Amino acid sequence: MQKNNKKQKKSLIFSTAVVVVGCIATAIYVNQTMESASDYKVDLAQLNTETGESVSISNDPELNRGASLARVSGGDVVNERPKDSGAENKKSIKTEKSSETELQDSEPIEETASDSVVAQTTELSFEPENGIGWPVVGDVILNFSMDSAVYFATLEQYKYNPAILIGADQGNPVSAVAQGQVVKIAKSPELGQYLVMDLGSGYEVTYGQLEELQVSEGDVVARGQVLGYVAKASKYYSVEGNHIYLKIIKDGEPVNPLSLLQ
Repeated sequence: MQKNNKKQKKSLIFSTAVVVVGCIATAIYVNQTMESASDYKVDLAQLNTETGESVSISNDPELNRGASLARVSGGDVVNERPKDSGAENKKSIKTEKSSETELQDSEPIEETASDSVVAQTTELSFEPENGIGWPVVGDVILNFSMDSAVYFATLEQYKYNPAILIGADQGNPVSAVAQGQVVKIAKSPELGQYLVMDLGSGYEVTYGQLEELQVSEGDVVARGQVLGYVAKASKYYSVEGNHIYLKIIKDGEPVNPLSLLQ
């Protein structure tokens, strides 16, 4: 029995020794294998492309996202970001709008009658020897006077008078004293509604105290044609009464209408 126990103990010790030696051998083998494998470790940070450019891995997620979109074409690595189709569409729309604006700016603007008045180019000529006609039938109630002052009853003062006043009833027709072109229609406190006609040859005539005009600016009228009607006298001539104000100028200087009236 004792001999058998001794044999078993020796066998157990031997087995234990074999296991320990095997573990040590295995550990040594594994260690040597891992060292050999480290020789084949690839450093991605030093990976080179065929063009010789290095690829670096950044901690910036935006840059890494762009790098992850690299497209491999053949043996080349081409880095490209996705195209912003929205930006291109905006750019396209902006370009179209710019082109449309340029087109609109280049188009000619049509003028209408309300935008501008086209002056008529009528050749006018006035011969003083032919004289002028009377605008209304009536008496002269205030004479032309540029040499001395005359008395204005309503104003109760003496003034120079570059025109004549021809008394007439309100509503009587007023005729053109000669052929001419209407160049101005306006109103003033003194003359009421009035119009100016160009007779040609430097002559111009002004009719004041009018109403219900029958002509417009730019019209060419014949001698004797009705221009409008006698209006109620303005407050500047309330004492003198209703009349037609008639003034004629030659090259800017007043002319006595009585010298031309026939």
